[in-house]
Amino acid sequence: GGKVGVDYGTDANNLPSPDQVSDLVKKHNIQYLRIYDSDPKVLKSLSNTGIELMVGVHNDDLSKFQFQSYVDSWVKNSILPYYQATKITDISVGVEVTDSPDAANLAVPAMRNVVSALKKVGLQDRIKVSTPLSFGVLSKSYPPSDGAFDGSHDNVLGPLLDFLEENQSPFMVNLYPFYAIGDSSLDAVLFKSPSSIFVDPNTGFSYKNIFDAQLDAVHFALAKRKSGLSYNNIFDAQLDALHFALAHRNFSRMKIIVTETGWPSFCFGPSEF
Repeated sequence: GGKVGVDYGTDANNLPSPDQVSDLVKKHNIQYLRIYDSDPKVLKSLSNTGIELMVGVHNDDLSKFQFQSYVDSWVKNSILPYYQATKITDISVGVEVTDSPDAANLAVPAMRNVVSALKKVGLQDRIKVSTPLSFGVLSKSYPPSDGAFDGSHDNVLGPLLDFLEENQSPFMVNLYPFYAIGDSSLDAVLFKSPSSIFVDPNTGFSYKNIFDAQLDAVHFALAKRKSGLSYNNIFDAQLDALHFALAHRNFSRMKIIVTETGWPSFCFGPSEF
């Protein structure tokens, strides 16, 4: 089965300290964690825990990452001192860069510089480099087998997919099934549907939740796939759309990591989604 982890954001008030978060993560046996920067306090707090960690680079910092000397220094100061004790496995460079023209043009060159810096310290095979994209990079996701990337992003997706394949890095995507609630039931969004919500007419796959459908859409966009697998939620349908979109680009074996997902904790009705 796939790995399940937690995103640890720090853009809020009255947050627990990194040490308290580390204790909480260990208490609940969480083995995978993503942070959005390379905060040394967080990196230290996770030392000797065995927790696999994804660190991040903000979009605002991508311009600095165009310079190899800067990236070499960042890896030397922000990654290397903590690597032995803290299990850093991935670096996410930027986030949803296709939503920002400036960030979109800077992401892949920055990623290449990060890989080059990792090679200089012998970590290129131990730490994977990628960038989380929004589900909006798909022009079509329903049915999932028709999943395809939006051609308007080809200037980014082409070099990005080539980079990921070249470095055996994962395709990262943020999925939020609740955005599809206008077209589906709440149970389908919350993994509670007792029966299929729809069947993909091209594959015969049955879905009960949006998450799986969205994720499959990405898989099929990366790599053509036909089988008798059965799914029971919208997350599966989204995922299948990604699978097909990757399939259409001949990236059938590319690993996919869902870097963000979640559901609102409170709202007054579907209109607030």
